[in-house]
Amino acid sequence: MSDLIEKTKQYVTAFNNKDLDSAASLMDENFTLSDPGVKGLSPRKDVVDFIKTIFDASGDEFRFEAKNVWQSDDHTFIEFQLDIGNDQLEGVDIIRWNDGKMVEMRAYLNARS
Repeated sequence: MSDLIEKTKQYVTAFNNKDLDSAASLMDENFTLSDPGVKGLSPRKDVVDFIKTIFDASGDEFRFEAKNVWQSDDHTFIEFQLDIGNDQLEGVDIIRWNDGKMVEMRAYLNARS
């Protein structure tokens, strides 16, 4: 298994466990996040603060499950299901890596039917 696949799986575990320190340790200092709620949020500290608000708002009603993880060159892709409270979502994260750190993530989400 490639190092980037393994690191992506580490991110999935950290995110599902709401372990911000472990998730942040995989991000470059200038990490950038784009998802339906934010566009081009950076640096890492601001992204972590944003994720913390999601975790705090979800209480015990949070689950992030990877269905598949793929890699192409310096990108990994996570097909996932996400439950936040009553919201049931599915989506894909596209992660770009550089020197073993995530430098960019673009998250695409849809309501699960």
